[in-house]
Amino acid sequence: MGIRGKLFWSIGALALGYVFFFALMAITTSTVQRHLHVASDFLFPGASNLQLAESSSQRVAKSYKDALMLQDPSALNTGDTETRAVLSALEAAKEKLSYNSTYGQKASELIARYQELHERARGAYAKAIANPASADPNMLATLDRDQAAVDKAIDELRTEVGTTSYRAELESVTSANHVQAVLGIALFLLALVVAGGSLIIMERKVSAPLRELAKNLALRANRVSDSADQVSESSESLSQSSSRQASSIEEISASSEEIRAMAQASSDSCSSTAELVAMSEAKTIESNSSLNELIRAMEGITAASGKISKVIAIIDTIAFQTNILALNAAVEAARAGDAGLGFAVVAEEVRTLSQRCAEAARDSAELLGESISKSQSGKARLDDVTAAIAGITEESSKVKRLVDEINLRSREQTQGIIQISRSLSGMETLTQQSAANAESSSSVASTLKTESRALNESVRILSAVVEGKTQLDNKSALNAWDIQTQFEPA
Repeated sequence: MGIRGKLFWSIGALALGYVFFFALMAITTSTVQRHLHVASDFLFPGASNLQLAESSSQRVAKSYKDALMLQDPSALNTGDTETRAVLSALEAAKEKLSYNSTYGQKASELIARYQELHERARGAYAKAIANPASADPNMLATLDRDQAAVDKAIDELRTEVGTTSYRAELESVTSANHVQAVLGIALFLLALVVAGGSLIIMERKVSAPLRELAKNLALRANRVSDSADQVSESSESLSQSSSRQASSIEEISASSEEIRAMAQASSDSCSSTAELVAMSEAKTIESNSSLNELIRAMEGITAASGKISKVIAIIDTIAFQTNILALNAAVEAARAGDAGLGFAVVAEEVRTLSQRCAEAARDSAELLGESISKSQSGKARLDDVTAAIAGITEESSKVKRLVDEINLRSREQTQGIIQISRSLSGMETLTQQSAANAESSSSVASTLKTESRALNESVRILSAVVEGKTQLDNKSALNAWDIQTQFEPA
């Protein structure tokens, strides 16, 4: 089994342990939830209702006895109310305890017994109150015993449900939690044992073959280093050829100097271009600033216009109200007589509204003047923008002339490149000599290639160990042996 298989088995064992652990946790958790559900949703509410029924039953008995003692028939109504409370509590307890057939049956029997007892007690006490002389003490004593028996039965069922069964469910929850903890610890220890065993096995089965292969690869690396020395000798020969290339490089250097001078001239032209571009940028910034000022001025005009609209609306409103008051004044004037007092009031209101109209008119005049001023300012800014754009156009023409000059310099550089091409033709002969040296290096490269195959074979063996193959086929083993023996010292 290879490294991959060992890893898969180890991980599989751990995963299986975790699966068992979570499965057991799910089972125990389900058990705990079931017992808690029974205790909280059935037993506890059932016991509470039984306790309520028991206390209400005791109040029923007391109400009937008080009614008999006081000879008050209306007091029996209190007992009837408490009786309904008893039956309601017993019905609720029956509903909660119906999950258990025994408890449900006992609750049903208690309901039937209590209904029968209530009917007898109600009739007996009503008769005794109506005719005290005909009251039968034995019957009342029997009713008291029956009442006590029913109360005892209710108390016994409450004790069984609220104490015995409820405690049993809680003990079941505790037991399930304990089992869950024990199983969790056991599975954790088992997982540790499996993991430790897997590590020990992998150390013994994998580390030794890998160390052996590492030694083999180190030997191959040394042999590759020897072949590299031979390649170094060939490189020295190539270095000598490089010295012969120096003269050709000098010619290239001369041509490069000419190109450098041309490039310098081009650089100067580019500098001038950059200055003009900077000036154009400044003009553009100035134009943008003017446009921004124009926009703000227009916004101010818009705001002022809005204010004017509001003032005009006020004037319209006041004018409308003035007309109404004028109409009222005309009516008052027509009446004459004592109604002249009303005319005076209306006239005063008309005067007040007229003053407001005058104030609104003045505000309108001021706002209109402000709008006119802002419009004039906007026009001035627009003129500035026009002038700035004209300046940009002029600078652009200068940039075009400089670009033409750069184009001329580029043609001169082309002539220099032609000279470089002629010098490169002289280097071709030296390149042929380098090719001869390359043939010598080729034989060395062949040796390196053979060693490379040997290294690849060793790597293949390592891959076989990693993949889990226990042995190589015969042909591969023979190839590895042949490659190895080719370089064994005599």
